[in-house]
Amino acid sequence: MHYISQVTIDMKDKNTMEAVRNPYLFHGAIEKAVDTAGRQEKGRTLWRRDGNRILFVSETRPDLKGMEDQFGGAGQTKEYTLPDHVENGDRMFFRLLANPARTVNITDKKTGEIIRRARLVSRTVDDQMSWLQDQAGHGGFALEDGGVFIVRSFRQSVFRHRDEAPVQFLAVQYEGYLAVTDADAFRETIFRGLGREKAFGCGMLSIIRGGNHA
Repeated sequence: MHYISQVTIDMKDKNTMEAVRNPYLFHGAIEKAVDTAGRQEKGRTLWRRDGNRILFVSETRPDLKGMEDQFGGAGQTKEYTLPDHVENGDRMFFRLLANPARTVNITDKKTGEIIRRARLVSRTVDDQMSWLQDQAGHGGFALEDGGVFIVRSFRQSVFRHRDEAPVQFLAVQYEGYLAVTDADAFRETIFRGLGREKAFGCGMLSIIRGGNHA
């Protein structure tokens, strides 16, 4: 069983404004909310901020009171049953905030031997769309031709510890339509997420069945 939660946040609250500047604070609040008895350690809790609301998917029903108090908002949780009913061929509207980076091998020019592995950021729109196409191929879905768009991209800085340098990365928001090609793999993608920087609000693939969306 999985749960999907939404917490509206007061954008004028000082704690909220601080967390908007440093999303790792949202991550910490979410981890506290889901740190309940019976939680299974299967990876990070996926989350994303959409304007004045925080969305996240968890394996256990969270206690949202701490987040409501911290960010001056109100929350609700329900069982996340949609993935259980996904079938091949289903058409979905999706939203994804992701860090489109690839890991590549750096080789010695003379010997061809691998020296190290490095992270390569997809900086152009074409590269960013290509990254998502690759993710779709492994994630049990296909992107609808002409139906997927990059809504925004921005540089994000996150401080995990005040005395350390910030973690900096590129975040890209995708929206559009997909078709499920492998229901089992797609369900795994929903709960595992896509790409890196999941602790900082990237990787959550949210879906709505059919052609309507808000």
